[in-house]
Amino acid sequence: FNIILKFWLMQKTQETNKSHKDWERRKIKSIFVQKTDSANINNNHNMKSKILSLAIIIAITIIALYCVLSGPETIILHWNIGGEAESYGSKYLILTLPVISFIVFLLIVNQEKHPYDTSLMSEKSRKNRNPKALRDIMPILLLAILYITACSVQIISMSSLVPFSLIIIAIILFIYKSRKSINQ
Repeated sequence: FNIILKFWLMQKTQETNKSHKDWERRKIKSIFVQKTDSANINNNHNMKSKILSLAIIIAITIIALYCVLSGPETIILHWNIGGEAESYGSKYLILTLPVISFIVFLLIVNQEKHPYDTSLMSEKSRKNRNPKALRDIMPILLLAILYITACSVQIISMSSLVPFSLIIIAIILFIYKSRKSINQ
């Protein structure tokens, strides 16, 4: 009877160990799949943001090249708060806007890849920063530059409300995304 009892207990222990190992494998696999899915979603969102930003930069470049090749001889350099032109300059100055846009794009992409390399902040401040929040507002900032470019070459008229609104939206989104990442 003792032998039968020991044999039965060994089988039950093996079955329990096997089911426990299967449960652990399923749990590890589900955690891995969840992390992979969230990483894929983040990468997909990251790629969409970059593609949208590059499309906006291309639009800025096309407008600038149009102006240089066949646009007016002067462009608007500054507007007052009412949207009226205050100063004018050479049409070749419009070429600075695509360059500025591309530099902003490269700086934000670099900051996301290397968030702590260029920071002069304290360690605590660096840990609270969210470079992905910059990536999320990049298309909005580039839209503001696109609007200013189109207004400079007089394709559309300037309304000071538009760039200010875009900048305010970018600031609010940045604060929201930064606080959301700190709370997680």
